[in-house]
Amino acid sequence: MKNIRVVFAAFFGILLIAAGIAVIFIPGSDRETEKEKSSAEKVSEKAVSFSEKISASGYTEEDLKKLGCRQLIIVSGEGTEADVSVYKQEKDGKWSDQGLDTRGFIGKNGMSDDVTEGSRKTPIGLFEVGDAFYIDDKPETGLDSFRITEGTYWINDPDSAYYNKKMTGTDKKDWKSAEDMFRIYPAYKYGFVIEYNTKEVIPGKGSAIFFHIDFGPTAGCVGVSEEMMVRYLGCLDKAENPYILLQRYQEG
Repeated sequence: MKNIRVVFAAFFGILLIAAGIAVIFIPGSDRETEKEKSSAEKVSEKAVSFSEKISASGYTEEDLKKLGCRQLIIVSGEGTEADVSVYKQEKDGKWSDQGLDTRGFIGKNGMSDDVTEGSRKTPIGLFEVGDAFYIDDKPETGLDSFRITEGTYWINDPDSAYYNKKMTGTDKKDWKSAEDMFRIYPAYKYGFVIEYNTKEVIPGKGSAIFFHIDFGPTAGCVGVSEEMMVRYLGCLDKAENPYILLQRYQEG
């Protein structure tokens, strides 16, 4: 009988120890589950954030897919300033933030979907990223590029046959006004062309819309610091068919 009591006491003790272990480890397990859930939610929120950013201007990921776009710069403007970020589509089809967020500048008169020559407004819309340009040393970039030299002009005369085009020299000059790009320094030290009104050119609808170095409101371009400009050029790759989305800031 005494032996039975001993065995029973030992068995009861084991049960108490097991219960104690359960009490100790179950909450920890719950915390790990909560951490995993939190991480998953953060990933989900990041994915939704990209979709929300482009949907604010009426675009979807499917629209980007149809264009073959796998790199996207998003410029969200308010007043004369903007938030600038870069996204890339990964092999699994998901879009990831490239960690190149910065503050930048847009036109002195803000953004508009009705830009005209001299309006000092940044156009709203989704545009191809064109050639890179530079005045000093050639930057590292996956874009096609051209060097700005003496006699490199971008024509802003709506009456010219070369309106909103780059011209070298004045042999074919028929314009009364143009940007003398070599003189626009350091703004044009590095930059790239935003393909606004460049394919089917409409005279007077705006010209020379670039992404370049600047430290304040622009004449209609997008401006960022030299450091970020160089980083963007290093990130962009023509093979990824990059685009730039210019839109008004959407709160929330």
